Amino acid sequence: ITIIFVEQSRDRVKVSWRSRGDHDVSQIAYRFGGGGHKPAAGAEISGKLEDVKEMIITETYKLL
Repeated sequence: ITIIFVEQSRDRVKVSWRSRGDHDVSQIAYRFGGGGHKPAAGAEISGKLEDVKEMIITETYKLL
């Protein structure tokens, strides 16, 4: 799984997930108000970049 973080503003982060294999990354995106498909998903999340990164990485590890 690859995760890309793009800081849109000081309190808004765009997150994109990509997966090759059996992991359905859309499950994670839906938890944060986003969407997508099994191999590719995204969401825009309110919060500071470092806080969002920590939260997203933690939730992504739970999928593994």
